[in-house]
Amino acid sequence: MITKPGYDTVRLGPLPPDCAVTLIATLDKAAEHITLPEGSTWEIVAYAPRTPHEPPTATTTRPTLIPIVRKRLGQSEEEGMDPARFPNEYVRMWALIGEEEAYRRWRDAVMDVDAEIFARAAEGENAR
Repeated sequence: MITKPGYDTVRLGPLPPDCAVTLIATLDKAAEHITLPEGSTWEIVAYAPRTPHEPPTATTTRPTLIPIVRKRLGQSEEEGMDPARFPNEYVRMWALIGEEEAYRRWRDAVMDVDAEIFARAAEGENAR
């Protein structure tokens, strides 16, 4: 459960038992790079099936990452660092599959989106 004063509480779950501690460590590390409201906390709580939860992440494959990366590349840095979005897709993926694998998958999706952009630009040049 992630509580940010002034923002909605985020409940992720259910999480695999071996992932909960990793999630806390990941949130600690990721929070060093974003300004969160004072008093923001995250903790492991029992899963309450009757309480609304967000899935930990569905963004672990290229097909699911590419639309997210497209959107993120179109945002300003401030939009990407909005405390309301913490934890974002990348942080959630990082917690579930590890920092190195999350980085590799995110990087590959960014490269795919960059290739799309370059291809569109080349088509535009050839159309002249």
